[in-house]
Amino acid sequence: MKRVMYIIIFMFSFFAFCNVTNASELKVNANNIVMYNLNDNNIIYQKNKDDKVYIASLTKIMTILVTLENVENLDDKVIITNEMLENTSGYAVAGLEVGDELTYKDLIYTAYLKSAADAVNALVISVAKDEDKFINLMNSTAKDLKLKNTKFNNAIGKDSKNNYSTADDIAKLIIFAFKNEDFKKMWETKKYKLNADTVFTNSIYGKVEDLKDK
Repeated sequence: MKRVMYIIIFMFSFFAFCNVTNASELKVNANNIVMYNLNDNNIIYQKNKDDKVYIASLTKIMTILVTLENVENLDDKVIITNEMLENTSGYAVAGLEVGDELTYKDLIYTAYLKSAADAVNALVISVAKDEDKFINLMNSTAKDLKLKNTKFNNAIGKDSKNNYSTADDIAKLIIFAFKNEDFKKMWETKKYKLNADTVFTNSIYGKVEDLKDK
């Protein structure tokens, strides 16, 4: 029997469902939804999929993808600076401190699992040295992926009229990101041990499996 894998995007959350046998039984309540059958790469359900909306922490998907595409070795170390800890008030943080030494992998998983603004800033500055340059990389990637209804002006996910996307564009972004093995591994991670005292848990765990016929 052929396994069918779906991805459902609905603002402001995103999930990957695998081995779903009856998509019609799924019930969601959101204004903007798109559901893809990944076996056939076609849309089987949508509601307002092209509405431009604030995307909050979904912004970090692009932040992480850009990082993965611009860092050769995820085990390279980053030393936390004062600049990396600025402009995080009011957002989730991991409690990083000046002088902390973390790998890119640590920061990526912290940004993903904790949605931590301080980890995001550390990635932005260490990758591009400057926030504007990093945002240019984000928008350039969006253009390359033909995400025509997407624009970024920050890497954290701050609400802004110039930081928006659609359910359909986010779905396309995630589908592309799954092709990156490091992204896929991160997505599938249930827990990540940052240090002896800190373990992050994935509350939106979604396993991405190879599609096979059985």
